[in-house]
Amino acid sequence: GLNLPPWGPIEMAGDLAQSQSALRLDDFRFTIGESNLHGRVDIDLTEKPRVDVRLSAPMIQLEDFRTKGWTATGAAEAEDGEPRAGETGDEPDTQEPPLVSRETFERLDATLALEVEDVRSGTDKLGTGQLRAQLLDAVLEVPTLRVQTPAGDVAATGRLAWAGPALM
Repeated sequence: GLNLPPWGPIEMAGDLAQSQSALRLDDFRFTIGESNLHGRVDIDLTEKPRVDVRLSAPMIQLEDFRTKGWTATGAAEAEDGEPRAGETGDEPDTQEPPLVSRETFERLDATLALEVEDVRSGTDKLGTGQLRAQLLDAVLEVPTLRVQTPAGDVAATGRLAWAGPALM
């Protein structure tokens, strides 16, 4: 029920192994423009799906990941962020929940580990980067977000959780 971002061309390859309740992509390669990521993806399809992604990249070009007004739910926006003419932006009750919502986060558990040797914006070399993230029981945690630049390091952590009895 979600749309992919307008990136491309996208190339993906890997060695797929399947069991009754799981998928594994070994030697996974994901290429968008100049950005090349490689690693492994494990998907457990038992009771509650779980996705584990471990990737590294020799170089990530930030321009390869521009979204140009894209929304995951397909509600088109003008460049100023407002709904386009003739579109209200209102979603009927039958639509999927927004990408960042408790309902969406409760659908699966996931982990992401990403190491990048060279982060670039255009011709500017920004540095290296690491990202660790975990979505568990509808709580998104980012224990590591780090970019090392020639001018210094940037480090951040974060946690997104909804209050209420379902989480506690």
